[in-house]
Amino acid sequence: MRKIILIFFCFVQYAWPFTYFRSVETLQTIQNIIINKKKGAYLRFGDGDFALAHGIRSGTHTFSTALQNEMIEAFGMNDPYIIKTLLLVCQHHGGHEVKMFHGKYLPETDCIAVREKAEKIWGKKIDHIYSPVALPYTAVHMPDICIAFLKFIKHQKCVFFVGNESTPTEIIHRLFGNCEVVGTPRTTAYDKIDRIEKECLIKLPHQSNEYRVAIISCGNTGRVLIKRLWAQIENIFFFDMGSLMDALCGWKSRGWIRTTHFNEAVILSHFPTKKQLTQFIYTKRIISIISNRKIFSILRNAKAMGKT
Repeated sequence: MRKIILIFFCFVQYAWPFTYFRSVETLQTIQNIIINKKKGAYLRFGDGDFALAHGIRSGTHTFSTALQNEMIEAFGMNDPYIIKTLLLVCQHHGGHEVKMFHGKYLPETDCIAVREKAEKIWGKKIDHIYSPVALPYTAVHMPDICIAFLKFIKHQKCVFFVGNESTPTEIIHRLFGNCEVVGTPRTTAYDKIDRIEKECLIKLPHQSNEYRVAIISCGNTGRVLIKRLWAQIENIFFFDMGSLMDALCGWKSRGWIRTTHFNEAVILSHFPTKKQLTQFIYTKRIISIISNRKIFSILRNAKAMGKT
């Protein structure tokens, strides 16, 4: 009976238009939203979020009705500029990209069954999905695209970074500039969600209509936080950084980081430290001074020759 239901659901899927936006397309969509200064969010729903929404313990979170209800509300958020993802990283839905393999990005869950359950909490018919692994995938297989995207993000007005309290401030500032930092517990961050939400609102510039970007990197709690802040902040894009932040900190917290032997220096080398930036500016000034002196000397000699 189960197989019959899945076959029928599969038939309905093909009868209804569906688009899976892969990694590069996902990053391009986010970039276009920010360029056009539209209020939006990248809600990077993964298998843990899906489990929590269905009352199943996930990772470092113990199950609670409050967390489940808030996660369901987050899944149900819909807006033209809210980019929602789902783990449909399989050939059936078009999310299986080149060099992906089982155990690396491709989930073991049945994509058809996941989409069937997601329909019940999505808030509308699922006719398109964005990639939840856009940054990790490009960081490993298309580093130039990942670096270009992160540089684009850095050039925006970052209002605050929300993430693991152990994240080195130096790395945050290298990647996102001089933004405010809201630290979260390494595990069970949802237990402190009220404090995190309040601190984010306190760090907002007062009486400012300037468009800004918020970087969120606190796992399942991040999706709930975005849901809470959505109605309270205008002129903003909430960007869920995901597990790439762990990788850039050198933390082997995810299977893809360990499996690919990810080298964070490939990305970070394009984002100078404060010391390196100071040295670069100092060197540039010295070269400028020397160049100006040479030009002045040439002009003086030319003037002297003209008199003779």
